[in-house]
Amino acid sequence: LVNLVGLGARDFRTTSELAGVLAACGVQVNACLFPSFREDEVERFEAAPLTVGSSCSIVRSAFRGAEGAEKSRWIWLDPPFGVEGTRAWVETVLRELEGGVLAKDAKGAKGTRGGEGEVRVAGSRAVLERASRDCGRELAPLREALGGTSIALVASSRFATYLTDPSEIFGIRLLDLLAELGLGAEIFLLRDVPVSRELAGAVEGRAGVALEVFDEPDALLAAVAKSRSKLLLTSIRRNTPALALGKVPVFVQACEMGFDGALRTARRLVQVAGSDFVRRYGKYVQR
Repeated sequence: LVNLVGLGARDFRTTSELAGVLAACGVQVNACLFPSFREDEVERFEAAPLTVGSSCSIVRSAFRGAEGAEKSRWIWLDPPFGVEGTRAWVETVLRELEGGVLAKDAKGAKGTRGGEGEVRVAGSRAVLERASRDCGRELAPLREALGGTSIALVASSRFATYLTDPSEIFGIRLLDLLAELGLGAEIFLLRDVPVSRELAGAVEGRAGVALEVFDEPDALLAAVAKSRSKLLLTSIRRNTPALALGKVPVFVQACEMGFDGALRTARRLVQVAGSDFVRRYGKYVQR
């Protein structure tokens, strides 16, 4: 049994799908907390030996101190975005359980290796690897369709930590996810503090990622408008400045967790990237 914290309510589509992947690997979800706090979920929370929390800073702040107050052992992981992110997340959950509550089963009935538990653990990993490969095969033509497409990432250097710190953007490893989807990235920074070494290091040598730094907002906006990026990542719904620059706004929450969520995310991006409407008519939108 595991608890999930900060990964959505039990009836959310992505949470339900994630629970299905865990169930296929022999792990049942006991309780799901945050953003919902249903009474029945809270009451059975301590029944699970392991609680998996999202690394998102909002979630960690909300549950600060909870690890010591609960019987369940807590771990904090970046949420399962993308095919590789999902595979790694489930693999970590299996490994944590294997090292704790599943360890007795893995040794067999008399404490020797080769028991039913060990077979079950190996079977769980086989199920996971098969699901990951199947999803990767479905993703391949979508990546090909997105080939050559780039997304603009715009920020001031003071608030650019979301580009390298998943906890600042709902736990998404942004540059890794974009690369897996086949998208290039153009980063446009307005310098109000020195550019961090972390960002410079993350961009250096990474294929398909470019970084430009500006001291004037007008110069930055002009560069974004002229850039090859069709898309622009935003946390603002109805982002009219992006439209006015001829870029299709891609809302951060278009990124979905899990294997199925990764495919829906890619299909959504293929659809919006294939339209020229905003490029042709966005200039008529008032900023």
